[in-house]
Amino acid sequence: MPYFGIRQRLEGGYLKNRPRLKTRSRPKRSKTTTMSNREAIHEFFTEGADDYSSLFTSQKTGANHGFRERLALANDLTSKTNGALLDCACGSGEITASLLATGRYDTAEIVDLSSRMLKLAGGNISSATSGLDFIPEIHYTNSDIFGHLEMLRERRFDLILCLGLIAHTGKLDVLLSKLRPLLNPQGAILLQSTVLNRAFSRITRAATAKRYLRNHGYSITYYTEDNIRDTAASAGLTISSQENFSLGLPFGDRICPPLNYFLETKCQNWSKRHGTEALFLLEPADSASFPNLS
Repeated sequence: MPYFGIRQRLEGGYLKNRPRLKTRSRPKRSKTTTMSNREAIHEFFTEGADDYSSLFTSQKTGANHGFRERLALANDLTSKTNGALLDCACGSGEITASLLATGRYDTAEIVDLSSRMLKLAGGNISSATSGLDFIPEIHYTNSDIFGHLEMLRERRFDLILCLGLIAHTGKLDVLLSKLRPLLNPQGAILLQSTVLNRAFSRITRAATAKRYLRNHGYSITYYTEDNIRDTAASAGLTISSQENFSLGLPFGDRICPPLNYFLETKCQNWSKRHGTEALFLLEPADSASFPNLS
């Protein structure tokens, strides 16, 4: 869910309400000046790269709470995976680093559109893996994942991360159809999305969509849980596990960050069933167990 201020811009999922960070004003583009979605997304994440890592710190805001929840749940949902990892949009790399620090992965392909984000991720991953007995073979690529997938067509992965991605790129059907052939038979895709079939998500979209497009040059894409389930099925995938999280109170951090943090922590149990954010573990339909949907 997009919102105001640079942290509000960073991820369609939940950077809704960060008031404190200062951003330099951007000159308005003339009506004759246009940017492609790829250029606009690149500009957006590159400008916000230095602030992205702070979202995983222990600051008492709703957004920080949500990002720490995402990290913890990503570790839980992927605890049985090992082997080869692909991160389609690593951001500043905190989640990727946490997974690689387990020592379960021997190779990793790390991709991001922003070279600045990729540099931050490299530092976080290097620090997290430095104490391992076996350092995984890691390859970094500065590219959007859609442009890079052709180069990976002969590779196979045991875990593919798609976190903080589809809100900005859309094209979930294209992405999943191209990722499915890259999975090993027992492999999995971890997909994160804001879920539109929540009242707070719909309120945020209605309140911010036009302004976001005007300010950043591209639109945020939202999906319902049924959208994701059906699109996954069309790509030969099924949801083997789902974890919802984040109360997602619209503009909560903008109004009062400590109060929003308090509400997020107190409503965690409710958010497990009705949260505005979700992580989906997708597995090949012919090898997945019966879905266990929270």
